Amino acid sequence: MASKIRSQEKKSSELPWLPLKVNSKHRFFIDLYKMDISEETGASNVIKIHLIKVEREERKMLTRSKTSARILVLILAVATVMAFTPLTGWTQEAYAGAVTVTVNGIDVSTHAYWKWDSTLETPTYVEGTSENYNIHYSVDNSGVVDLELKDDDHFTSVNISYANCLVKLDNAKINSTDSSAITCDGESLTIQMAGKNYIMASASDENTNNSYHGIICTQGAINITGTGSLNITARDCAINAGTQLTIQSGSVTATSTNYDALEGEDVSINGGRVVANANGYAAIAGFSSVSISGGTVIANGTGASGQGISLGMMGTGFSITGGAVYSYGGDTALKSSGPVSIDSGEITSNTAAGYKYVTILSDNTGKAKLAYASAEKKPNGLLNIGSLEFIANQTGIDLSNVYGDYSDAAIGVTHSYSWSAQKTNDGYALTLNNAYITDGEVSSSGTDGDLTVDLIGTNIIDMSDLSDLEDGGEASAVESSNDITFNGTGSLTATSNPGSEFSQSLFIEGDIFVNGPDVTGIGGVSATSIGVNADSIIVSAGSLTGIGCDFEYNGTEVKNLASGGIYAAQGIDATGGTVTGKGGNVSIEGGTEQAAYSYGIILGGGDNEEATTVPVNGNVTGIGGIASGTAYGSYGIGIEEETEGTEETEGTEETEGTEETEVEMYISKASTITAVSAKDGAFTNVPKIDSKLKTVVKTGTEADGSDAVVVSAPDESTYTENKYVQITTTSAPVLINLPTNTNYGVTLDLTDLNGQNNSPNATPGQDYKGKLDSNNGFGLPDKISITVGGTALTADQFTYDPATGEFVIPGKYINGAIVIKAAGSNTNASGVSFTKSRLKYRITKPSTHAATVTSKSATVRAAAVSTYGEVTVIGPVKKTYTELTIPAKVTLNGYVYKVRSISAKAFRSNANLESVTVGKYVRAINRSAFSQCIKLENVEFAGKDMTYIGKNAFSTCAQGCEFNVPASKFKAYKKLLLASGLPKGAEIIKY
Repeated sequence: MASKIRSQEKKSSELPWLPLKVNSKHRFFIDLYKMDISEETGASNVIKIHLIKVEREERKMLTRSKTSARILVLILAVATVMAFTPLTGWTQEAYAGAVTVTVNGIDVSTHAYWKWDSTLETPTYVEGTSENYNIHYSVDNSGVVDLELKDDDHFTSVNISYANCLVKLDNAKINSTDSSAITCDGESLTIQMAGKNYIMASASDENTNNSYHGIICTQGAINITGTGSLNITARDCAINAGTQLTIQSGSVTATSTNYDALEGEDVSINGGRVVANANGYAAIAGFSSVSISGGTVIANGTGASGQGISLGMMGTGFSITGGAVYSYGGDTALKSSGPVSIDSGEITSNTAAGYKYVTILSDNTGKAKLAYASAEKKPNGLLNIGSLEFIANQTGIDLSNVYGDYSDAAIGVTHSYSWSAQKTNDGYALTLNNAYITDGEVSSSGTDGDLTVDLIGTNIIDMSDLSDLEDGGEASAVESSNDITFNGTGSLTATSNPGSEFSQSLFIEGDIFVNGPDVTGIGGVSATSIGVNADSIIVSAGSLTGIGCDFEYNGTEVKNLASGGIYAAQGIDATGGTVTGKGGNVSIEGGTEQAAYSYGIILGGGDNEEATTVPVNGNVTGIGGIASGTAYGSYGIGIEEETEGTEETEGTEETEGTEETEVEMYISKASTITAVSAKDGAFTNVPKIDSKLKTVVKTGTEADGSDAVVVSAPDESTYTENKYVQITTTSAPVLINLPTNTNYGVTLDLTDLNGQNNSPNATPGQDYKGKLDSNNGFGLPDKISITVGGTALTADQFTYDPATGEFVIPGKYINGAIVIKAAGSNTNASGVSFTKSRLKYRITKPSTHAATVTSKSATVRAAAVSTYGEVTVIGPVKKTYTELTIPAKVTLNGYVYKVRSISAKAFRSNANLESVTVGKYVRAINRSAFSQCIKLENVEFAGKDMTYIGKNAFSTCAQGCEFNVPASKFKAYKKLLLASGLPKGAEIIKY
């Protein structure tokens, strides 16, 4: 389409401008034809027809139908020619001449290959070869122009005159400041995408009348296809088709800052992922028809007059027969003069006006169903697909069925889709089928159910372009409050967005199970970047890979950088599969106390901080990247040794700090564990290996292992001072010949424990079952040892439940006298965790008081209180509680403890919690302790000892949350609360 024109100076050889309406398209544009007769040249006169786009205000005056207008134009054109043409012969020419294709103002049709040469004084494109080109131009036998733009960010504009054209975008960037980015004057334009592509069309001078479309085909159709992505931002339309606009596949994000985002005579979306954004206009506008039969469509028309999807006044059809459609409009979500057909039914009797939020999903037959419609509120669901919620238990949706973006245009009875989801008895089930998600995370955060993800084909969740999100700009590509299981034979590559402080691609508060597919999590650019973060990782088949980002920082605001591939608090079991963690290359300069760290895999910490061993088995590899700074560290596999909490110092003051918990990595099965450091040691700590395993250790001083040799007697330096260490363990089957007609005695070698009615004899071939009980003040041990006939059984040759003390020795192993050896665990020790009532605690200071004192003497009671130990609250037993009271003290095996603190993230994502009472002795609430407790609206502080409230402890609780504090501590508590960050409308009330 030609540039916008407000006025035009007449020339003597031209006819006056004719304000003839040849197209009536509600709200959007009116086309004018201009005709002139040039001076006679030779035997022919020339008629030139110009298509002019006029301003929005002028369009409102022109309202005739397009059929009558076109007839009128034709009559006037013929009459004008006859009036001004001599009787000599003439021919009609519409910009006659060869087809021209220009890129950056250069006619590229003169050569097949061009390459950008930035080494020239004035950078321009020069002739290249088929190996190093950025532009490839050709014309096929039918005359269709084939233009390829690839691997460059210096493109400024593309113009194709009067030709059908195929434009291939392959990791290309076009930034136009003087005109539209891609303009085609032919009958059709096909955009084929590969990789990541970007288009920007913004006016350097906002007063100019030039058009600034992202892609425009003035006369004909535009077809979008391919497997890549395309991100377009334009002042005018992001994509403007003269006739048909079709999107078949790939991922398209279109944003218009001053017009409709996607516009065409007919708009058809058959697949792929389409995100359209406009402010004050329509996100998607079709003049004659709009049809959606597949894919995921997200339309956001913000502003008071914004519309999500709009059909022109003369439109003939608005139908949604498949796909997933999320539409929002500040004025209305779906604008149509007639009915909106959803699976042959209407959303309303005659119009969709009045609904600002509309969600439409397809069921497992491929037919569209209305899931949600509201004039006021955005739907709140439990499973987020992209940045918009999958609706739970709303009218029109039965989650026992499968819903997603099924295509009604599928072949036979099999409907294709890029994603589908449903609620099951175990949680939520999501299927990704060659999905390409770029606008937001896939999440089941805040739910009680687990998430199962089936992967088909190649799936991508790429948030690397989302740099400005709410909540500090931090979001994971995949997030779950509980366990997540990946099934299938496909793959998933998930990349989180850049974060201000943290960026974690797969952030799972439970365990990750991988049963077949290949899953990769890539952390975004941030001060702390983690590819995969979970409690435990279990890969029975397939692979899980975590990758931390590369990051260079030169400044003083950031104190530390950390890039880790995988964080697994409670261990890794890759028996049957593979787990790989790769830390990025990080460097930091500018300060005196700044440090950079790169880890392949980090173990320990989290909710498992009290553990002494973290299991790692199977095929596991950790690779640390290059780290540099005032302080630095690069390790293949590291142990998290510090836990957050409070510690008591001498005197009367108590300060927040850390306490160390010694943790060992433990290999108990046949495995191949490889640790690689780019700079320091392969391991931070010496791994513990089960003595029953046959072990071979190879080490090398080179990170690639090229000089690795077998070490006959490995010591601490073997693991911590070599850059490459590979541990291979194997086990042989145990063969026991069973005797007959005899019994064997059973001896209990116990400390602080006793046996409960255990039989003194065991019989070969029959299971021996027993039970242990702990003495007062002690707990059951985590492990016991059993020898039979002088040979120790391995942990997988008998069963033991540390929760009940019950154990079973299979009869096939009973061939001699049995000795069961165990010691009760001292529960009155730092780091011990236990459960009381609704809460989980961890001891931070042992108690010296073994009984509750009930004396009437204040002196006696005060002396007893001084002997109390201390605990921190580490979480609730369940996340379904609506009310919780944190007590002043708790008792374990006769010992008494003050409840002194609440650990970081202790109640994170407890979505049902509404009210909390903080106990009398609590003095510290650590960071994010109640983050994402979205219903928490009342917090009462029962005591006067509070000295610390960490960052974001309550910031994401319910708006208007009330904090009730003692009157004598009002100023101090108010200062602590405000400094930590509070939700909008929060009130601090003294009592």
